Amino acid sequence: DAINLVEGITPTAVPLYQKQLALMFINISSNSISSENATHLCEQIAHSSSLKPNYYFEREVAICADRIKHYQLSFNIWKRITSPLDFNCDTRNLLQVALHIKEYSYIIHFCTQLRSNGIHERCCYIIEMEAYIQCHEFNEAFKLMTEWLGRNPDDKEMRMNLSILSSQIGQEDFIERCPDRLPSIEEVPDPSYGRRVVHALSLSGN
Repeated sequence: DAINLVEGITPTAVPLYQKQLALMFINISSNSISSENATHLCEQIAHSSSLKPNYYFEREVAICADRIKHYQLSFNIWKRITSPLDFNCDTRNLLQVALHIKEYSYIIHFCTQLRSNGIHERCCYIIEMEAYIQCHEFNEAFKLMTEWLGRNPDDKEMRMNLSILSSQIGQEDFIERCPDRLPSIEEVPDPSYGRRVVHALSLSGN
């Protein structure tokens, strides 16, 4: 089987920590390793890989840490291998993990750097807004929403969120009054989202 195959790889073929990572992925997939043991092994592998940095391998360790919900470890790795000079799936992984462990200041600083580098990705705006909201910095979240809509005026979901937030912070002029600029019933994916749409429409007087 897969475990015996990996176990049979000689030490001269691949570094030990790469072999350990392969075994860990197999054990996680088959649910044959405890959470505590997985966490301990993942920390060992992360330490070994950091001694001989390799982007692709460190990325695999971060993904593995994500899978076992060791978010602090994965955050430390994503932070090390991700740059605000460009955007890719690693950027999204970094920000999502940072949100998990409530690294709000880091998120805000990193996303500010992204924008200063001309990178304007919706998911980054969403996560930064959530960071501001969790910090009760509602006016900053409001500014981000208006900035995003200035670039993407047809984003109905963001306009709905702006309407709801505007009603909460006394910015009534930004409540959307035109139902056609808010999500329609056909665009509602679930009841929770539908309630937000209804709420936004009620604020507009429709």
